[in-house]
Amino acid sequence: MTNYIILIIVSFLLSISIVKSVLKSVYGWQRKEYLLYRIRDFLQSREGKVFWWDWSYWFKTAFIVITGIVVATAAETTPNLITILIILLGVFALAETLEMVISLKRKKLRYPKFTKKTLIIIFIELAIIGLLATTTLSIFNGGNILEYLFIWISSSWILSGAVFIFTGISLLVIYPLDYYMKKKLYLSAAQHRKSLKNLKVIAISGSYGKSTTKTFLYHLLKEKFNVEKMDKNENSDIATARRVLKLKKNTQVFLAEIGTYRVGLGTRICKIIQPTKAIITGLDEQHFNLFGGRDNIIEAESESIDFLSKNQSVFINTDSLMCNQINVPKKINKHEYSLTDIQNLRLSYPKSSFEIGGVNIETNIITKGNIQNLIGAIKIAMEMGVKIENIRKYVLTMPKPTGTLIISEKKKNIVIDDSRNINPSGVSNVLNVIKLFKNSYKTLLILDEIPELGSETAKIHTEIAKK
Repeated sequence: MTNYIILIIVSFLLSISIVKSVLKSVYGWQRKEYLLYRIRDFLQSREGKVFWWDWSYWFKTAFIVITGIVVATAAETTPNLITILIILLGVFALAETLEMVISLKRKKLRYPKFTKKTLIIIFIELAIIGLLATTTLSIFNGGNILEYLFIWISSSWILSGAVFIFTGISLLVIYPLDYYMKKKLYLSAAQHRKSLKNLKVIAISGSYGKSTTKTFLYHLLKEKFNVEKMDKNENSDIATARRVLKLKKNTQVFLAEIGTYRVGLGTRICKIIQPTKAIITGLDEQHFNLFGGRDNIIEAESESIDFLSKNQSVFINTDSLMCNQINVPKKINKHEYSLTDIQNLRLSYPKSSFEIGGVNIETNIITKGNIQNLIGAIKIAMEMGVKIENIRKYVLTMPKPTGTLIISEKKKNIVIDDSRNINPSGVSNVLNVIKLFKNSYKTLLILDEIPELGSETAKIHTEIAKK
């Protein structure tokens, strides 16, 4: 009876561990938008190696070897070894369960955003693991249902060590349906966009500054127009299509942030939104490895220009050296913007100021990078008929950019948390912010590794370290 209770408890703990592994794997794939080339690059990064190849994977790999040897050679002659393996399984599964509970309590548990797609992937993945584990039952003769159930669950647990492979297989299984549903979504969104004949669409692209520029533009335009924008940092083709379908008939301006990692993705999004105006906020080596080089970055991030009609406008940040290499057709109105467009710039915490068009602007923005984003937003707003006097008033109440450059005072210290900043220009930008505080405060700068830089990784991180 005691043995059966142990089997039930261990089986339950193993089931929790299996589900945890599946959720973590789907989370990783979802985070990289289920794209194989992004997963491949992620696996090569330090973060990716830690994420996938953790200690539990190697334990499970070793355990399957040990279990196979024991079952094949000593199961009948030394039954105590089987008992020891069961106890070892239980201890390890309990450790994983406790780790899961602690992570959940600390809100650090990694699990995917649950959608129809993720639920289907999870179901298929569990089915694959379960079917493969079933094949192990033929090795054993005799035994009751509970023992067979334990063998099946423990085999599934061992197989979950390679769970990210099964996630990839699950994606292959649903690919035909996924492809069909995406095409249907794109078509529906494009048709809805086409029905909004008077809608002005501003395409916002670039390696950095997109979300901030979108936030600034929304704040400057919302008093004059009925404006809608992409939610938070969502900028994929799927997110864009879904957002377009929610646009109302009385919407006058839509701010569309374009996220791209290779040539052609921007084109796919622009076919849906049909932009009437574009802004390129700045280019650098972000996602260098995914693009395959600087020329591809320039081409991909400027694809929105190809969708502009005669005399429509594109705004380009010429403080970015790579932006100066963008080719703009003569039929398109090209507007350049940079820090040279303003005078008397004074950066300070918590307020900065500058002059543009003869008007003094005060703002809570304290970095040159975000001042550049604000200049671009101001120039677009002015072209759309917002008066500079109103712009001055709107900037005073403009919300701070969220997600990056979080500044907080801790007693006599200033903490600058820029851990969500993942582009070289943004990191260099925040390093300049430290200069505002170094004479008066002790500063703690929290940064993260810049991903997807490929062959430029060492070079760029070394340049940042020297600064």
